[in-house]
Amino acid sequence: MMSTVKEARELCIDLLPGVSRTFAMTIPVLPEELRSPVACSYLLCRIADNIEDHPDLSDRTKEKLFAQFLDGLHGEAEEDFHNEWPEGAGKTLAEKYPVILLAYRSFPEEQQGVIETCVKEMVSGMRSIILHRPPERKEHVCQTREELQEYCHYVAGIVGIMLSQIFSDFLGSEPDKEKEKAAHQFGLGLQLTNILQDRNEDALRGISFLPPGKIEPIFQQALNHLEEGHEYALSLPSHQEGLRLFCLWALWMAVATLEEVIQSDAHRPKIDRARVEEIITYTQNHIREDETLRNRFESDLLRTQNRLSQSELVE
Repeated sequence: MMSTVKEARELCIDLLPGVSRTFAMTIPVLPEELRSPVACSYLLCRIADNIEDHPDLSDRTKEKLFAQFLDGLHGEAEEDFHNEWPEGAGKTLAEKYPVILLAYRSFPEEQQGVIETCVKEMVSGMRSIILHRPPERKEHVCQTREELQEYCHYVAGIVGIMLSQIFSDFLGSEPDKEKEKAAHQFGLGLQLTNILQDRNEDALRGISFLPPGKIEPIFQQALNHLEEGHEYALSLPSHQEGLRLFCLWALWMAVATLEEVIQSDAHRPKIDRARVEEIITYTQNHIREDETLRNRFESDLLRTQNRLSQSELVE
């Protein structure tokens, strides 16, 4: 049965819990008119990421799916897009791609353009870094910190820029390159956090996104990115509580996650519900108090850096 635009937009929100615990929590606090566009753009980026990162898809199949995926943005989505997907990760999103596209096409043209620019640059980078690398690089994606930075740019940094542009349009403000730069750092920090958190699981499937050598500088780099991203969050108008909470929750939980990764022996460390609830309550209570938020965040950063300096991760 064909979905209506309203149903398609609602589906984008409903799909979030199955693909991201963080964004399922943060997107609903955005102003209502931004929830569907941000959810839809995230799902489109997630489909691209699922193609790039799927362990059971050959490079040839990934190239085909990337082409079909980009065709869909121009109104030429193939109904059998999902047929190439093995059961498991990503299959549901692939099946829902036509409905996600219906939501996407319901947004203003300028908004569609911002989202499309992000997605196309993301796919271009994924093709270059993942699919066009030599065979001896299949298991070690990034050989240097510079390559890791480039990878994080394509899969997350440009998402930060996209969000900044969507938010600026919503606020009726002119594009600000300094704010976009800080929003780019926001994306880089979240991606590095994910990579560090998932490094053991990635190793089990025979792949690593971390360059050989010391891992401590990568943790420090992630914390630096998150600190810059926090300044972006505080640059948003204090009365726009939803925009601020969207950013702050992701940033504060990322720092808490890095602290857990540093001190935990768990295979995939993650913060517990009590820590999440404490972050939510504190930020809500102080959402318009820049110095209070900055001081608490810097305290969390410092504590995490101290744990890092005392951990076995420092050689």
